[in-house]
Amino acid sequence: MAPTVPSAAKSASPSQPSGKSEVADLKQQLRQLAGSRAPDADDQRRDVFKRVISCMTAGIDVSAAFGEMVLCSATSDVVTKKMCYLYVGSHARAHPDLALLTINFLQRDCRDQDPTIRGLALRSLCSLRVPNLVEYLVTPLTTGLKDPSAYVRTIAAVGAAKLYHISATACIDADLPASLKALMLSDPDAQVKYPGTNCLVKLCSNLTELCEYAGNVDVPIARESIRAVGKIALQQYDVNAIVDRLLQFLEMDKDYVTAETLVLVKDLLRKYPQWSHDCIAVVGNISSKNIQEPKGKAALIWMLGEYSQDMHDAPYILESLVENWDEEHSPEVRLHLLTAVMKCFFKRPPETQKALGDTLAAGLSDTHQDVHDRALFYYRLLQYSPNVAERVVNPPKQAVSVFADTQSSEIKDRIFDEFNSLSVVYQKPSYMFTDKEHRGPFEYSEDLTGLTEDPENVISAQRYQENDNDLLLSTSDKEDNGTRASNGSSTSTYNAPSDLISPSLISSQAPAETSLVNTGGTYSSQSNFSLDDLLGLSVTEAPALPQPTLALNSKPVLDPGTFQRKWGQLALALSQECSLSPQGAVALMNPQSLIRHMQSNHIQCIASGGQPPNYKFFFYAQKDGAAAFFLVECIVNTASAKAQLKIKADDGTAAEAFSSLFQSALSKFGLS
Repeated sequence: MAPTVPSAAKSASPSQPSGKSEVADLKQQLRQLAGSRAPDADDQRRDVFKRVISCMTAGIDVSAAFGEMVLCSATSDVVTKKMCYLYVGSHARAHPDLALLTINFLQRDCRDQDPTIRGLALRSLCSLRVPNLVEYLVTPLTTGLKDPSAYVRTIAAVGAAKLYHISATACIDADLPASLKALMLSDPDAQVKYPGTNCLVKLCSNLTELCEYAGNVDVPIARESIRAVGKIALQQYDVNAIVDRLLQFLEMDKDYVTAETLVLVKDLLRKYPQWSHDCIAVVGNISSKNIQEPKGKAALIWMLGEYSQDMHDAPYILESLVENWDEEHSPEVRLHLLTAVMKCFFKRPPETQKALGDTLAAGLSDTHQDVHDRALFYYRLLQYSPNVAERVVNPPKQAVSVFADTQSSEIKDRIFDEFNSLSVVYQKPSYMFTDKEHRGPFEYSEDLTGLTEDPENVISAQRYQENDNDLLLSTSDKEDNGTRASNGSSTSTYNAPSDLISPSLISSQAPAETSLVNTGGTYSSQSNFSLDDLLGLSVTEAPALPQPTLALNSKPVLDPGTFQRKWGQLALALSQECSLSPQGAVALMNPQSLIRHMQSNHIQCIASGGQPPNYKFFFYAQKDGAAAFFLVECIVNTASAKAQLKIKADDGTAAEAFSSLFQSALSKFGLS
């Protein structure tokens, strides 16, 4: 007979939860501890709560223990309270019917004697974000804004903004904006005023109540108030009154107010250049000697260079700043000064020529690497051609529509997907600044050219996360293929390379191709080598293989189910090994480049995947004027500089010709 297992061993450890049995065990223990007055009840309750959080972290559904967790919430232990609030907040939105059970104990905790528990309970109550429970938030928030504890008032100020996002009507009907205003005027604690200012940006419509704080004796509060006014100015179309308010700040004769305002005026002019005349008239009267903060001084220098044609003394102010170059310790200011003097030189050459020479000399001898490099860049530009330098440094500018810090998360994700490209420099996805004729056939589709930075026009990441196993394609590639897949391609899986194929990546119709001349077997690869030449990589094309005579369909159509069936049925026609050149290894640091290169040769990628140094690609092509397909498995190991090819074909007699064509395309990429 097997020995009896001790009860202590039956329950799984927090690090190794055992699913339903673990949850049932936890529920039983929570019931036993509910209302227990044993001396060690708090310690036991804390241990059980830790196990619940551990299960929740491991991905186990512990929502079945919701009622028991609420029953055990009656404790004075702050750590246990925090874990309970974490559990409740995690399950409230997914189970709104259960969230109603938490209202009573959260409202009770909002009246607790301990201000820490009051604050935690109020924060958890506001974090439920269940629209049906909005009515239960108003009273605790109103009370929290008047709480004697600064911590609770801070939580209440932030909670007011959360309520506004859930239900703006309920927030305004409860007169919370007025309560926040009273809090800002009377509260002595900066930790309360700081979030309160941010909340007013969301809630208030009258700028007067924010502008009053710019003259606050508390410097951090004054700064935040000015920034809040600037945020509102950049979000609204009608900025007449806001510009007047900002310009009034410049007359306060307070260095920190002037510095913050100059930064905002600079951003305002970038978005609303039509206001330059009004702003420059006031900014021109500000002495650079009265500005000590680097950001404020850099903003003033930017305006001196950008609008030097409208500011009579701009060249002379810049010249005085150059004379004090060694006394300027901020690299940011010196960088702006270099660019501003260059811009001023192109607009007023006779008055700025001496200052430009002094600036370049000072920049070339600067110890800061960025300053030195920019000065050297400008010097070489001018040495090459002043006209070219003007087009680079001072081109015609368009108004900024969206600033980087206000971009949507989807736009930022797309930029990150295009890392190591000009997208990072321009802070835009490449389809927003690339001409249509220069876009690749796969990465930039016709569907993307009409998009703007409006978040409504950005395809959500959730669209392709489900069933997306591709590890190599960029976001734009995935969405482009996903759009075509939704137009009629099969969604069946593929057994042989099933870990690599994603139905969302299989297009029902091939992407638009760039021009390719198959006649005589000549293939263009200028686009690949032009970039290498630009970067100085001195790429030498591999010797051309014998010219293939096989012609391929420019728009082959192959769904994943057919690919799977053919791969399983067709015999192996050819198996070859290729060598990877150093240039090819460098290019494969971005595997998408191989995919795009093969597409330019009418060879489509149906799936790809892997991690460095091993990559796997599945390609297909179709014989022009026939229904015969060619399937290719390409496994590349960048560490050994080798690639293995397996080719299967409907028409075995054309396998050799396709192999020559395929290798010809690979040789121009660096595989031979």
